[in-house]
Amino acid sequence: MTIREIDEVSTMSAQHRFRSAGFPGGFIVACLLALCSTHAFAAGQVGDVDLSPLPPDLNASVDPNIVVTFDDSGSMASNYMGDFRPFDNGSWTGPWFCAGTIDPRQVDPANVKSKAMNGVYYNPNVVYTPPVFEDNSVFPNADASLNAVWADGIAIKRPVNPQTPAAAAYLNNPLGPTSTLANDNRVANLMGLLVTTVTNGSSSGSGAQCAGNADPGSCSCTGTGSRRVCTWRVTTTTDNRWKCGNGSVANPFTQGPYYYRLKDTIAIPTDTFGNPTAAGRTALYTTANWEAVQVPSTEYQNFANWYAYYRTRNQMTRTALSRVFGQFGDNIRAAWQNINNGTYALPAATIITNLNDTNTAAPNYRKNFYDWLFSVGANGTTPDRNAAIRAGKFFTRANTSDLKDPYWSPGQGTQPGRELACRQNFHMLVTDGYWNEGNPTPPTGFFGVQNPPASLPDGTTFSRSDPTSRVF
Repeated sequence: MTIREIDEVSTMSAQHRFRSAGFPGGFIVACLLALCSTHAFAAGQVGDVDLSPLPPDLNASVDPNIVVTFDDSGSMASNYMGDFRPFDNGSWTGPWFCAGTIDPRQVDPANVKSKAMNGVYYNPNVVYTPPVFEDNSVFPNADASLNAVWADGIAIKRPVNPQTPAAAAYLNNPLGPTSTLANDNRVANLMGLLVTTVTNGSSSGSGAQCAGNADPGSCSCTGTGSRRVCTWRVTTTTDNRWKCGNGSVANPFTQGPYYYRLKDTIAIPTDTFGNPTAAGRTALYTTANWEAVQVPSTEYQNFANWYAYYRTRNQMTRTALSRVFGQFGDNIRAAWQNINNGTYALPAATIITNLNDTNTAAPNYRKNFYDWLFSVGANGTTPDRNAAIRAGKFFTRANTSDLKDPYWSPGQGTQPGRELACRQNFHMLVTDGYWNEGNPTPPTGFFGVQNPPASLPDGTTFSRSDPTSRVF
C-alpha cells in the first residue's frame, strides 16, 4: 500500500445547486463541479456597453472547499509500506525491509533498481525536512548526535498537549503506538555498542562448585572439605547496537544506523513493463544479494529527522500534510475529519471557512486545523468509503446562511453575506490504501460502475460506452 492523496470532486446535489437569477421567464443554471467562468467576447465599438451574460457575483474568484480526511487506522502505525514487499506480495522479513529503494545509487527511473522498496524506510537520496507549524515556521531538528532522538518529534514538540520526553533507551526501529491520539514520548539512543562484561565468581566450603554459567575452561577448584575453594569467570555480551528491523539480525557495524541496498553486481531481468521477471524476483529476494551500508556521520542529521518525523506511515502523513498546507494562504476553505475518531467525523456542528486565524466568526481556525493534524493517532479499522460518503454529504448541506453551509460567503464590512450559486469542492483522502469495512449505505444518487445510468442526477444524458464519458 502507498500513501495516496485522492482529490475527488464531490457531486453537488441538483436541488441545492440550481439557482434562479430572478429574471422573468428565465433562470440561470449554476455550474456543476466547477467554478462559474466568464466567456470571452470580441471588443465592442466605442460607446458600446459589453454586458456579461452572467451576473457579477458569478464572475468573481471563489475560494474552493477542501475536506481533508486523515486515515487514523491502526495500520498507519506501521514502519513499512506497503503491507507486503513489492512485485510478489511476499514477506518483509529480510534485508529489503531496511531499504527505502532497491539501490539508491540508481536514480534513473527507467532502471528497476531505482524503484521503491520499503516506502517509509530511510532513503539517503531524500532530504527529510521537519514539519511546519501553523505559521509556517519549522519544527526543530532532531538530535544529530543520535544519542537522544524522539520516536515522535511532533508529539513532543507540538504546541498543544506536547508529550514529556522519556529517558533515552535503545529502541531500534519500533512500530508507532496504536492509540486514538498521537502520544508517543519515547526517546531513542541509536548509538549503542556491543558491550562485553566479565564477572569473576568464587565459592568455598564443603560442596563448593563452579556456577553453571561459568565460561568453559574457567572453572578451578582446590582443596577438600571445608577448605575447598572454586573460582570461575562469567562473560556476558549485551548487544545495544541499533537494529533496522530486519528480524533479529544484528547490526553488522560497530555502532550507528545503516540501510541495505542490492549489490551492484546483481542483475534484475525485467518484463516489457519494467517489472522484475520470475528470475528477477528470485535475484531480488535472495538475502545474499543485499549488502548493508553504514550511514555516514555527515548524514546523521538527516537520519535523525527521518526517525523523528517520517519513520512510520502516520508520522510521514502528519509531517507531509503540515508542509503541504503550509504552502497555502487563506484562499482555500477547509474542514477535516478522521475515518475512525468520532470526534472528527464531520458532525452537524462542523464549519468550513478560510484557513486563517483572522476570521472573527471562526477564531484560530488555522491553528485548530494544525492542532488536529499534529494529534492524529493510529487505531482501528479502515472505513475509507464511509468517510468519503460523509465528505460528499457535507457538500450537499442546505442553505443555513452560516459557516456550516459550504456555499455561504460571509459578508465583509458593510456587505452582507450571501449564498453562492456554486463553489469547487474537493475531497482529499490521505490513506495507506485498502478499506476493510462492511458495505456502507450508498448515498442518494449513487450508481455502480458496472451498470451506471445513462444520465446525471440533473437529467443530462451521457454515453456509457464512449471513451470520453464512460465510467471506469
